[in-house]
Amino acid sequence: MRAGNALQLSWRSSARTSDGAGQRGFIRPVLCLWPTSRPRVPVPPNVPCPRQVPIGSAGRPGSEGAESVPLQRLRLELPGAGNAEPAVVAPFMYVALAFANANRQVGTWSPFVLAPWTPAPPPPPPPHAVITPEGVRLEWPALAPPPPLLRLYRSQAAPEPLPAQPLADLLGSATTYLDTGIVWNARYSYTLRAVAGAGQAEVESLPSPAVTIVAANRFPPPAPAELRAVLAPGPGPAAVDLSWLPVTAPRLAGYNVYRTAAGAEQWQRLNAVLLPTPIFRDAGVSPGTYQYAATAVDEDGNESPRSAPVAITIH
Repeated sequence: MRAGNALQLSWRSSARTSDGAGQRGFIRPVLCLWPTSRPRVPVPPNVPCPRQVPIGSAGRPGSEGAESVPLQRLRLELPGAGNAEPAVVAPFMYVALAFANANRQVGTWSPFVLAPWTPAPPPPPPPHAVITPEGVRLEWPALAPPPPLLRLYRSQAAPEPLPAQPLADLLGSATTYLDTGIVWNARYSYTLRAVAGAGQAEVESLPSPAVTIVAANRFPPPAPAELRAVLAPGPGPAAVDLSWLPVTAPRLAGYNVYRTAAGAEQWQRLNAVLLPTPIFRDAGVSPGTYQYAATAVDEDGNESPRSAPVAITIH
């Protein structure tokens, strides 16, 4: 209900009166405001509304409407303990909605909803998003003065846009956050809100402008290490057995093996499809001196640099 320093209200009026008759003419929404310092005590039933505030514009019965009502229009005070004590601003208010006809007759009130009076901080500046191998890094300028709390929201736009959800609560002095819970190549939007108060008195600022980014994976896995080449045993045409340490990387798809003859600059890939394991046999090798290297490839096609080459001579 609170949106920054305003009440965000929406409604749908009834097309019929409480006795079932159809309503005629235009009706206008009216707020009932009940100040309280005891938020756990419900409003007694069948009591007069202490303050009524017309909002919105008149509409047909059964129509929908919405309005953002600034808190300045709704200032509520609680009487002081005695004549010598001034009235104080109520820390909470119960809010209900009804509709008034052209004769200003107000219908039945909706159930009361509790809303805090805590002043909301100003909205933070938009974060800046950068893709890193670990995830999306978000950065923003330090806020002065810092709010008690910052709340980061994230929404995902695939396959259909989803509502923004709280991602993390941060200290008001925070200026960065690393989102490691992303799905690569998905599209995300981030906003920040400043938070004041606690418990039932907590309120959020309006959101910062959103920053949207596609978490494109352009980060190759590390190169294979400790590549070894040995002459395969047995009769027949010469063959070279290659092996290397498995690469530890998220979403690894497999490996490629390359060969070049001594003195040549061009590397030739030997495998037609990605190798699922860190071994390969190069069969039918002609006599000569060769260099071999291996690479790792992830599911997005990012290929690592070639490993340190190893040389072998076939006689």
